[in-house]
Amino acid sequence: MSAAKTMHYLDHYCGPQECDCVPICHGRLTDPAHTSDQQRVTCKTCLNTLATRRAKAFAASEASKIAYKAELYDEVWSLATSHGFTNVTDAIMAAAKGKS
Repeated sequence: MSAAKTMHYLDHYCGPQECDCVPICHGRLTDPAHTSDQQRVTCKTCLNTLATRRAKAFAASEASKIAYKAELYDEVWSLATSHGFTNVTDAIMAAAKGKS
């Protein structure tokens, strides 16, 4: 039985003939086991790097969601205070009473 080859991750979209890319783990380019499919990667260093990239992307998206929610709250706060309410909860409760 032959041992399974370590698959390195190449972050590229060029063809194999003109490829001069380096694996993200800086593994040997002479090793033909490279892929751009993240599901087939077996190199531990490549997998750790991919996980770090996914975590950073997730954190960035969460930060943008929080910033958007804060911006919306600021908008509601300014509307509530411009209508004479002391806080957003009072404005929402008054609006709910007005509809019933």
